[in-house]
Amino acid sequence: MYYYESEYDLECRGYIDLCDVGSVEVENNGSKAILELRTKKRVYSLLAESRLVAEAWKEKIEIVLKE
Repeated sequence: MYYYESEYDLECRGYIDLCDVGSVEVENNGSKAILELRTKKRVYSLLAESRLVAEAWKEKIEIVLKE
């Protein structure tokens, strides 16, 4: 999964191999919803527009992880 600094960026900031993801969680940090993808080597914290959007991403990623 490629990730970007903002929705307007043309160049990706990095790549997360979903095969390495062990867990996906949604965290609240004040008014911000953060999607956390945990691998053995690193935790990726991705800011979502809202908790609802973060939960939707979590559901979709978990579907991919089960395949």
